[in-house]
Amino acid sequence: MSGHTNPAFFCISEDLHVISFKPTLLTLLLIGCAQAQHLPRPPLTEAVQNSWYANTTFYQVFVRSFQDSDGDGIGDLRGVASRLEYLKNLGVGAIWLMPIYPSPSYHGYDVTDHQNIQPEYGTLQDFKTLLEEAHKHNIKVILDWIPNHTSDQHPWFKDARRPGSSKRDWYVWKTTNPGWGRPWDNQGQTWHKSGDQFYYGVFWGGMPDLNWKNPQVKSAMDQAAQFWLDLGVDGFRVDASRYILEGETDNRPDSAETLNWTREFTQMVKAHGPDKMVVTEAWIETPTVAKYFVDGQGQDLGFDFDLQTALVTGIQTANATPILETLDGVTRHYPEGAVDGIFVSNHDLGRPNFTPGQWRVAASLLLTLPGTPFLYYGQEIGMPNGTGPSDEQKRTPMRWTFERRTGFSTAAPWQPFSTQDPLISVQSQQEEPTSLLKHHQTLLHIRQQHGALRTGGYLPLAAPDGVIGFIRQLGKERVLVVVNLQDTGQQVQLDLGSVSAGVDTAQSLLGSLEVKAGKAVGTIPAQGLALLLLNSP
Repeated sequence: MSGHTNPAFFCISEDLHVISFKPTLLTLLLIGCAQAQHLPRPPLTEAVQNSWYANTTFYQVFVRSFQDSDGDGIGDLRGVASRLEYLKNLGVGAIWLMPIYPSPSYHGYDVTDHQNIQPEYGTLQDFKTLLEEAHKHNIKVILDWIPNHTSDQHPWFKDARRPGSSKRDWYVWKTTNPGWGRPWDNQGQTWHKSGDQFYYGVFWGGMPDLNWKNPQVKSAMDQAAQFWLDLGVDGFRVDASRYILEGETDNRPDSAETLNWTREFTQMVKAHGPDKMVVTEAWIETPTVAKYFVDGQGQDLGFDFDLQTALVTGIQTANATPILETLDGVTRHYPEGAVDGIFVSNHDLGRPNFTPGQWRVAASLLLTLPGTPFLYYGQEIGMPNGTGPSDEQKRTPMRWTFERRTGFSTAAPWQPFSTQDPLISVQSQQEEPTSLLKHHQTLLHIRQQHGALRTGGYLPLAAPDGVIGFIRQLGKERVLVVVNLQDTGQQVQLDLGSVSAGVDTAQSLLGSLEVKAGKAVGTIPAQGLALLLLNSP
């Protein structure tokens, strides 16, 4: 295996279960296995195969920038509801709503009321209507959940500022400044003066950390989460999940107490129904992300930040190696039944500086690799970042039409659009059969039709430089995926000899490859994709 001094070897059974061992020459001769350059992965466990979150594609929505319904230049919940038919036709099955709670900031991650709606976004009734309509469209809804901190304008913290307050111990206070830096880089200020004491706020002074060692905090926050579960939300994306509990003498992330919090929170969520789900934002390398599954009792999905980096790097350089090696890391470290949350863009990382062809490659990989894909709104039309490095430039308004205000609002938008290119709009791309939007739509519908592409195993194949080839298999269904990362066409001849039961014919789902004498042969266009449904003799 790549990166190991003692290579493992493998055989692939009919259901893509992997038999792995350190071989002797005799066993190689007797069994005839092939050396693994990259690691195969079995299908998800049967229980997880039946879960909705392993079979869907998520679409991340920043409500403020998605669709304005009342002409104030700010997106709102009624606007999201008006676009559900678009999302259904696109082929996504779940939406992740970034914070919708009352907050003094544009982004909403500093909450002042965990059981209400940001007035600019509408009312609680508007949310209930959105949730009902989404479910009618067979679209699940998960909410951003922010348990690590509140706003300093939250009534709890306003009360806690008073020494002797009953809410004082709802936050973390010290009489002297311990001088801790931020846990991710040991830089900056995390203790903030208030009166003659200091309170802890890992991100900044306007977001004081809650004290989860206080049972009253756990009770109040669990009650708030249960409020939304009782309304019918389908789960939560947990913000800043690495930092929830600090030690007495340091603020090292990923502590045993924080992992236990993840387990208890997931159990609480699933007490409202086993189909409720949790995905956490453990923004760290794969081996540590794996810990948040807590031996099958923690998160249901883990965001794969390593793979995001590898995808962007691999696509921009037409190099398959970082992508394949990162997938190997997931195979090594994730526990059985763990679902990988895969993505190339989000509200923090911003939108990659891709060419149109590279955006097509991103879609081709994201919607065929093992894992549950997350699309960031506008990604399906290749929306770029705005100008400048600020977070607002990563979260600009959606471009629906090629008109001046792009169908987002009848008023000037809260933030300028990231581009005025009329081709980067839903309207333009709906009218163009070969557009990026149509490419997403085609792949999403193929993914819906083939369980192997959703929860099946993964068998990487030897392929030319700049080409990724692999097989997804579930039961007897096998789909060959070949993606050309390069901006020139590539002739391929992929040996399918490692596939059990052999392959004699194939049905093309996309592209023009064919099977001859146990090999997949043909030309993959520049930054193109081929999908073949493989048939056994």
